[in-house]
Amino acid sequence: MFLGFSSLVVLVISGFVLLAYAEGVWNDPEGQLNDPLTFTCHQGILASRSVPLFDDGEYNWMFAKGQILSVTVGLEDRSDASTIHLYLIQWSGQARFLDNRVIDRANSPVNLQYTIPAAGHYQIELVNSQRETATWLTINATASSINNALWNCFNPGDLFHTD
Repeated sequence: MFLGFSSLVVLVISGFVLLAYAEGVWNDPEGQLNDPLTFTCHQGILASRSVPLFDDGEYNWMFAKGQILSVTVGLEDRSDASTIHLYLIQWSGQARFLDNRVIDRANSPVNLQYTIPAAGHYQIELVNSQRETATWLTINATASSINNALWNCFNPGDLFHTD
């Protein structure tokens, strides 16, 4: 009985660790890249760093209605021939693209400023067209201050949307 229970506990914990690894939880401990699990609204400095982008990457945040999101993304090396696609996605309620920008030699850096229309989960998705080599990006993101309790940024529609 004890051996069966212990095996079940080890199996469950191993499953969570493998899922977290697959989702990239430990790939970017500084900036929550690919880590959509949170229990508070995001505010203040969300990202201020340089990151290598091989294929694609994402930042996931929870915001309250009315917060102002400011994002600047640029090529670290202006002679880089890569083309990066930046998507701002609102997952609350009806999932939709809020913005789509191209970052390249001619369009770097790209600046977004967005007033959050509804509480919930938002995502910045970055896609590198040159998938075989890393492109270094400088990413700066901030969100205005808000009472960061989860109920201010939680949207029940996040639980039931279809992709």
